[in-house]
Amino acid sequence: GFSACTDGDTLYVSGGSYSITQSPLSCVHMYSPAKNAWSQLPDMLKPRQYHASAVCDNYLYVIGGEEDEEERDEDDLDRMWDEINDSISGEWNRIVWSNQEMPF
Repeated sequence: GFSACTDGDTLYVSGGSYSITQSPLSCVHMYSPAKNAWSQLPDMLKPRQYHASAVCDNYLYVIGGEEDEEERDEDDLDRMWDEINDSISGEWNRIVWSNQEMPF
């Protein structure tokens, strides 16, 4: 399960799994309808599948999902963390959410 989202001009497709081994992927591709062309963004910091994604203010957010058990670090405390990609620099960074409870 990959994730797809758009900013209105560009389609972003992230993650998913390799069909033979079902291993999660870290790749991210974008499609420009205006150019009728695909291009690749830098890989996410973590491979993931069955995640959510959204674009807001020139940032691509990748949230949740599943990772390959063999790739999990002890520092991850057995949970997936979220990432953000700056569309200008192309860099991925880990998101640190506040400890506040969600209002829903």
